[in-house]
Amino acid sequence: MVHFTVLAKPDDINDAEGLIERSHFVKNGFSVFAATLPPVWFLVHRLWLELVIYLACLIGLVLLADFINPLILPLIHSAVTLYLGIEGNTLRLGALQRRGYVELAVVSGHDLEACEARFLSHCLERLQARRAEADKMSGNYPANRFDPVSGPNRRIASDDRIADGIIGLFPQPEAKG
Repeated sequence: MVHFTVLAKPDDINDAEGLIERSHFVKNGFSVFAATLPPVWFLVHRLWLELVIYLACLIGLVLLADFINPLILPLIHSAVTLYLGIEGNTLRLGALQRRGYVELAVVSGHDLEACEARFLSHCLERLQARRAEADKMSGNYPANRFDPVSGPNRRIASDDRIADGIIGLFPQPEAKG
């Protein structure tokens, strides 16, 4: 089971096509690509500031090579690449947020395609609910039209159900009366 954080520009949130085309899914977890080839990973994800900082750290290590034990340099470099593998996707989230993207949801699924399908079906359901509410307000609401309920604090669960009122694996206790 993998988890992805979904980000989009604020202008695309109410536009279904814009949301589908321009939303970013960032995996939560270890990035092997970031740990093995950090400069290439930075370039692929357009993380320019992070690339400059990484290159400055490498230059600093080369300059320190004359003053410290040469056996420590590979350990320091391994620690830096391990850190990038663990926190690389968090750096990517920060870069997207600096560009004006907002976090929309955290989606769980078996792979990226399942998470994309789950998120987009949820978004289409919410757009239908908004349109139904707008029709209801304008008086053009047919009596037999489906009106899905969508609250602002819904979380997309891993088994395609909305997890309302569930903490972990236990439902909330019902009131005795």
